[in-house]
Amino acid sequence: MRSLTFLIAFLSSLIAAGQDVTRIEYYFDTDPGFGNGMTMPIVAAPNLTQNFTVPLNTVSEGFHILYLRAKSNGLWSIPVSKPVFAQRQAQTTSITNIQHLEYF
Repeated sequence: MRSLTFLIAFLSSLIAAGQDVTRIEYYFDTDPGFGNGMTMPIVAAPNLTQNFTVPLNTVSEGFHILYLRAKSNGLWSIPVSKPVFAQRQAQTTSITNIQHLEYF
């Protein structure tokens, strides 16, 4: 199963302080409209840190943009975007005897 795990921290800077985040939704590439994205189960709170797994079986292999937004006091936040790459199976290759490594 293709999946992607994210750690999402919605701080009070996204939504006015003192108001609970009541809904979080995500979608890929094209905005389906407010309230029409895939909903994440959450417990309402003014500040929220949430781990979740996004199933990738609905997107084709390749690059996509994942969008997340939160709802509080009946209003939606501006979407936060994250580029992702979906692939069928993570390829593993055994690397031995590294002779040289360079980084910037």
